[in-house]
Amino acid sequence: RQAVADLPSVQTRIDQPGIANVAPTLVITWDPSVLHCTPAQIHEELFYGEPRIAMHLLRDGLRVMPYMMEKGDDEVVARRLRELLSKERPPLAEEPQLPPVDVAGSWKVHIRYVLGESEHAMALEQDGTTLKGRYRSQFSEPELEGRILGQHIEFQVTLGYQSNRVRYAFSGEVQGETMKGEVSLGEFGKAEWTAEKVK
Repeated sequence: RQAVADLPSVQTRIDQPGIANVAPTLVITWDPSVLHCTPAQIHEELFYGEPRIAMHLLRDGLRVMPYMMEKGDDEVVARRLRELLSKERPPLAEEPQLPPVDVAGSWKVHIRYVLGESEHAMALEQDGTTLKGRYRSQFSEPELEGRILGQHIEFQVTLGYQSNRVRYAFSGEVQGETMKGEVSLGEFGKAEWTAEKVK
């Protein structure tokens, strides 16, 4: 974390694991308007660069999972992160802000994994572009948070219990009373999701 902590707007934190053999993770966030790069951009440059480095893409930054790292890998990752985050780049073009569509209400969620499917539900509250609410799976009912920009929706929720907790990062598009997109499951890969508004 010392390799990037002194860069403008960069913030770091250590997320401690739950019970069982799970490593703590390093979360790195920054202001894209200051460093002129987005988390998705840096994530892609790391993955397709040399050496190839895989990280977890978050809505506002990156997560480093050190569990499978070998001796010396930390220095390689730190050097590459600093190189990309400190690189001189042109300012990001401002995207036009479309008015958010209304997604408040109850939704039935269907997730299709590589193997298997699941049915969940969520109740969304909306304040402008900000979203919050409750998400219900078979085993838990946590809070969710997210945002809606035009028809593009993003929200996050952590499901599971103790050492089996997984952060689901949803992104997708709203089409009337339906939604669809992709959900990132961190080290467990990705899945497809759809949602239908409950009338």
